Amino acid sequence: MSAKTRSHADYNVGWVCTLPQEQTAAIAMLDERHEDLTKAPTDTNAYTLGSIGHHNIVISCLPKGHTGLNSAATVAIQMIQTFPSIRIGLLVGIGGGIPPKVRLGDVVVSTPVGQFPGVVQWDIGKSTERGFERTGSLNNPPNFLLSELGKLESNHELADPKVSVFLEQFGKAYPQAAKKYLKSTSLEDLLFKSSYLHVHKKLAEDDDVDDYGDDGSEDSEAGPVCAACDKSQIVKRKVRTKIMRIHYGLIASSNTTIDNAEFRDSLNKELGGKVLCVETEAAGLMNSFPCLVIRGICDYADSHKNKTWQKHAAAVAAAYTKELLGCVQPSDVERERPIRDILNDGDFAIIVGTMLTVSIVQKVREQNEALSWLSSAESASTHYDYITKCELGTGQSLLVSREFQQWIRIPQTTLFCSGIPGAGKTFQTAILIDHLINRFRNDNMIGLAFFYCRFDGQDAQKPQQLISNLIKQLGQNHEPSREKIRNFYEDYKKRGNRPLIIDLTNLLHAIIPLFSRVYILIDALDECDDNDFSRTRLLDNLFAAQRSGLNIYATSRKFSVIEQRFQRALKWQIRPSKNDIFLFLDQRLAQLQGSIPLKDEIKDEIKQSIYSSIEGMFLLAPLYIDSLVGKRSFAKVREALAGLKKSPKESKNRSDVLSKAYHKAMERIHQQKGDLPTDAMVILAWVVKSKKPLPIDALRLILAINIEASEIDKNDLPTAQHITRACAPLVVIDSNTQTARLAHYTIQEYFEGSNNIWMRKSQEKIASICMSYLSFSKIRSIFGSHSHNFTYGNGEGFFHTYATEFWAHHTAKALAEGLEVEKVVGFLENSTKSNMWCDSLMQIDLAKNSFSAKSGNDLLQTSEQVVALHVAACFGLPDVVAELVSKGYNPDTKDRRSRTPLWWAVNNEHVEVIKILLQRNVDIEAKDSLHYKTPLKLAVQRDSAYIVELLLNNGADAKIETKHAFHSAISALHIAVEGRKRIITEQLLTNGAKVNIRNDKGSTALHIAVKSNQQDIIELLLANGAKANIQNNEGLTALHIAVESNQRDIIKLLLANGAEINIQNNKDQQGFTALHMAISLNHHEAIEALLTHGADIEIENQEGFTPLHMAIMLNHREAIEALLIHGADIEIENQEGFTALQMAISFNYLNAIEVLLTHGADMGARHQYGLPALHVAAKLGYHIAVEMLLSNGADTEIRDKDGWKALHIAARFDRPMVAKVLLTHSAD
Repeated sequence: MSAKTRSHADYNVGWVCTLPQEQTAAIAMLDERHEDLTKAPTDTNAYTLGSIGHHNIVISCLPKGHTGLNSAATVAIQMIQTFPSIRIGLLVGIGGGIPPKVRLGDVVVSTPVGQFPGVVQWDIGKSTERGFERTGSLNNPPNFLLSELGKLESNHELADPKVSVFLEQFGKAYPQAAKKYLKSTSLEDLLFKSSYLHVHKKLAEDDDVDDYGDDGSEDSEAGPVCAACDKSQIVKRKVRTKIMRIHYGLIASSNTTIDNAEFRDSLNKELGGKVLCVETEAAGLMNSFPCLVIRGICDYADSHKNKTWQKHAAAVAAAYTKELLGCVQPSDVERERPIRDILNDGDFAIIVGTMLTVSIVQKVREQNEALSWLSSAESASTHYDYITKCELGTGQSLLVSREFQQWIRIPQTTLFCSGIPGAGKTFQTAILIDHLINRFRNDNMIGLAFFYCRFDGQDAQKPQQLISNLIKQLGQNHEPSREKIRNFYEDYKKRGNRPLIIDLTNLLHAIIPLFSRVYILIDALDECDDNDFSRTRLLDNLFAAQRSGLNIYATSRKFSVIEQRFQRALKWQIRPSKNDIFLFLDQRLAQLQGSIPLKDEIKDEIKQSIYSSIEGMFLLAPLYIDSLVGKRSFAKVREALAGLKKSPKESKNRSDVLSKAYHKAMERIHQQKGDLPTDAMVILAWVVKSKKPLPIDALRLILAINIEASEIDKNDLPTAQHITRACAPLVVIDSNTQTARLAHYTIQEYFEGSNNIWMRKSQEKIASICMSYLSFSKIRSIFGSHSHNFTYGNGEGFFHTYATEFWAHHTAKALAEGLEVEKVVGFLENSTKSNMWCDSLMQIDLAKNSFSAKSGNDLLQTSEQVVALHVAACFGLPDVVAELVSKGYNPDTKDRRSRTPLWWAVNNEHVEVIKILLQRNVDIEAKDSLHYKTPLKLAVQRDSAYIVELLLNNGADAKIETKHAFHSAISALHIAVEGRKRIITEQLLTNGAKVNIRNDKGSTALHIAVKSNQQDIIELLLANGAKANIQNNEGLTALHIAVESNQRDIIKLLLANGAEINIQNNKDQQGFTALHMAISLNHHEAIEALLTHGADIEIENQEGFTPLHMAIMLNHREAIEALLIHGADIEIENQEGFTALQMAISFNYLNAIEVLLTHGADMGARHQYGLPALHVAAKLGYHIAVEMLLSNGADTEIRDKDGWKALHIAARFDRPMVAKVLLTHSAD
């Protein structure tokens, strides 16, 4: 068969490789190389075509750097889509051998063993009482191949394999490659005992580190392998009489590379001791896929594995494969059904399902990674803490109410529950959530997510964080949701940024319909701060999502601004019932039992008195019961109860009642003995003012810090009981997290009141403790060490981090309370002299706020040469900055990375510091030497429009583009557009930013805006002169990118603003126009928009394909229809001389054939080899296509250029089904 007459249908053997060296060995075994054939644009494989004997073979390799089950399956499926006649598959390459039977350089061929098929997926299964049981099954190789293996095995009993002959031919044909692929004396077969681990030799400074990997790069380790390993640990084995052997048996496959000998041996034992080889691709191909796996052994799957044997192992596997194909009769192959036909019959879904099954472990891992990325919050632990504090049987009145039953039954319903402060709204919510959890425990189609807002948790209550948390909860036990979240995560991982609130809301919209019902519960909306509109945006987005079928429950105090948002909701007033109060008091009365004998009538009197006094404020009950503790007699108890009854009547304001109760509690605290009162004030200062909840062990450490000392006295650490006793009942310990917190948000309000005497100078106390701790010599040394071995346990680890992160926050507050500036200046000057503490402190801050965490971590390894002014600017201490400048510090001083005080202040958005420095006429364009960021770029990155305006008004240049040999060239405008910052984009354009400047990828701001679908910014850029026809480094215009994202409105906008519709990509080999791209991606809206606006319907890309040709190749029916309706020439031929109909037939695309016939395609047209459409279908054996052609009037008597009728062709190529159809239609 000449090269001119070969087509995709002439190849019937598919040979898949994993590594480049495997592909090299495979190509070397070909008897003849063939010319390349065209492929679909969506086929990402690279093919080598050729023949061995009478078999035409397609060779393809996994993309460089890709290994594993899914990668191999993807390559194979694309291969059989492009080459429709492939009937058998071969997976040939290297693997790890299982001793003692197998040795390096041997070949293992997959064949069934007992209950196992030729390949077993070892890392998929389920735990049973009998141990680990594998689930699913992997198909055996095709039966005729198994027969040929038996025959070949018998031949090898009588004569040596031909492997050495083929390797000798390899050496003669490719002498240069032979040095690496043929057996040499340098290849040592060393098997170490399973218990002995590899010893890595110490590298000299000029040694090249070459880790063992699968990249196929130039092998050879520096010196002999295992040079540092103990040779006495080598297993002694008999000397072989034959150089290599061929083994038939079980191959164990998974996504996980095995490099542990003990695990290897245990796996083999678990599989009955029958495993000969382990590898990482075969299971992805075997299920419902006629495939034989052949592996050359290159290592023993232990810690000693290396690259040395890989190329020779690949060569012997390829040579054996050539010998096997020489035994296979072409007629046996032809009798097998084409794999693509099997897939068309419906088995494609089985294969895809199996691909998912065998990779489920990896998939779950990826999904969990996506959930963790979405939100680190764990609402379940907060719920557990609340529900365990609820008394059994309380909170039932809401659950049996008509409002609750209606809310739970009717979709898109909202239930709003309000109540006075301290009414027990949070505990009611916990009881309701627990009820829903238990009610729908076994129904995965019910989605449940909740969040408890807290006054001290504002960072977690921003709309993005809160909605992320809710989405995470919905996805935790629901597979479809997890998959959507994973795809969402993968998209943002590529972008390298976090999602905006609109993107999260859209994700929530997409997830809700996947459930039959979704319930979202938000407790204490009034504790979600709305100063930055967090609460408003949260409700806006939740109510928007409600249209998708969401049920919302929310609680709040009676705030009119919140109640107005729930005017149409079902409403319920939360108020503790008498039964609720009595159940609670029954449990707490035990506290009095020790000092006063409590008879039933006395208990009743106490309960009734407290119930009458609290007037629906559940929070008062524990305070009032606590006020009775320590009374020496029932007379004193009655006296105290009488005082309680007076309290509500003396005040019309419930907050006054609480304030008086808290004040009395504080008085009781101050009346304690010993250190308890003093320690209580320190504890309360920290619990009320700290930025994070404090573990009880951290509070113990804080109490032991003496600001006059230079070290912590470990003998001065108080007990945990001392802390809980000191502040009871105002401070409680969270049972789940062991952190201290106030018992209720109203206590926070009480301490933050303007007239409160207890919190005076509290910030100064905290700041002084932080600065003292950070000044201790031991603590300074910790910053210079990578091993943080803390003397005082986990509490010190937490406080060390806390003091590092928040000392400046408390210091700024303390300065406002009257802390002397000179004290802070002295602290910083002493600290920077050590050139250790402040360096590391600032790098921790930089890593937290930098453009990439990696850059921050890299910087931690060097001394940054900071001075006190850098630190003060970094942490936003304007008074300290002013004092340092007045003392003579240079305001433009640079650290080791050329960062100025202004750079640090902008990086952390400290406006007052920025103003002070700008008044000193600092260098406003100074850029760091690491990322080459100017203050203006930093401000844009931080999305601070105010700072951007401040810098521009003080002379910052919006036109500057910084470039460096090792970093991306990027302008402030690129940063603004990439971050979707419209206001800043407008600021920059107004101040002269170059609108068409390119980044290092050749992209303008318009490219970026189109890619992220920012229509408002696109309009702004176009209005300011953005050019729509600039091509980036990939040859894409803005129009190409809009088509890629199927953005119909943006396509129209670009075309209306001068975008040329027929520009071809000038950077790749395909030369796509926008229309070609739209068709390749099957984006119907983009196709219609382009055709409506006059796209050239007959333009050819660089490979000679018109849009119609491409639509045919990809079997995109709607695209074919649209092109024909808009006048595409149905008879135009491609570069191979095929008409659209002949192309559709050659691919057996029945839908495409139907559309083309409906639109009058010429069935009698002949391609350049003289075959009409009917002959093409007959030759390929596509009997359904033949039936369709005949039903549409195809002439059975027409002859090809050689005078053959279609029936002759069917007989010649052994197509009995086609012949039957032709005879049915009276073919002669």
